[in-house]
Amino acid sequence: MGCRSDDSTAPDSDPDGLGPGARALYASLIEHVGDLTKAAATLADTDIDEALNVLVRLHLVHRSGEDRFEALSPSEAAEEVLGPREARVHQELRDCADLRAELRELAPLYRDATRVSEVLASSELLTDGGEVRDRMGEIRDGVRQCIYSAHPTMATPEVLKSAVEEDGEMLRRGIVFRDLYTHTARRYHHSLQYLKSMAEMGAEIRTASIIPARMVLIDRSFALIPAPTMGASAALVRDQAVVDYLHLIFEFLWERGQDFSDTTDEGDDYVPFEIQTAILHELAEGRTDEAIARRLGISSRTLRRHLSQLFESLGVDTRFQLGIAAVRRGLLSSDYEDPGAAPPV
Repeated sequence: MGCRSDDSTAPDSDPDGLGPGARALYASLIEHVGDLTKAAATLADTDIDEALNVLVRLHLVHRSGEDRFEALSPSEAAEEVLGPREARVHQELRDCADLRAELRELAPLYRDATRVSEVLASSELLTDGGEVRDRMGEIRDGVRQCIYSAHPTMATPEVLKSAVEEDGEMLRRGIVFRDLYTHTARRYHHSLQYLKSMAEMGAEIRTASIIPARMVLIDRSFALIPAPTMGASAALVRDQAVVDYLHLIFEFLWERGQDFSDTTDEGDDYVPFEIQTAILHELAEGRTDEAIARRLGISSRTLRRHLSQLFESLGVDTRFQLGIAAVRRGLLSSDYEDPGAAPPV
């Protein structure tokens, strides 16, 4: 009666399902206690050979004699047929989990590389002072509206002399200049002359007690900022969100600065009261002399001279007494606003 496959020759492939013919033959073999002839006689419309092959392949029957096939437990059949398949699936899942873990280990490398790429795409790293000057020279030719800059320290007399000529040319072209320096720029002849020259040519100049970092903002489109942590001298930033935020910081500092035209002949003996007030507040915050000098853009020697003047003017001998005297005279008022603090966002 056609093919009588033995279960030992069953293929190891995945099951294709039972189908109605195989289901009917399985039920009939159970009813006729494995007698294939009697079971087949009740299934006139069923392809017995095909149905029997399915049952043998799925381990639902096995040959027990001539034309006899004993029905087996479906649970045991499932274990026989699906056990190896499930084992393969579980192994695949374990392999997938292992591979996923290995791929995740690479994620930080990709993220770091992507961040660097994004930074490099929106900024240009300038490796040294010469490259900064060359790049700024190229940018100056294309400036159309304004240059805003903040400088914690002053450049050398030679650089300032050259800057007067270059910046003067742009001022004559109608470029708006806003320059912010520390108060100490008023104290030295070379920097004072530079400020006066720039102001006479139309630049807006202000000074403040603290300027946290150097920045040059060009046409609200570019920003030149220090980039020491990236192994460069400076970075020319184009990212508009960063440029806008730097403008916010600049405006915050500018509004708190003192207009250069508010004073006349400052010279070497000029010490704005704001510097001494800032020193008192820095001392009250517990900062070291080195930190105070750095934040105010002055030398340690200059800081000591300011302290000596404060001791003399307040009639005290120690810093402890200086603090008490400052409080009594209202020099440490609670409404003092740190010019170096970040603006609100």
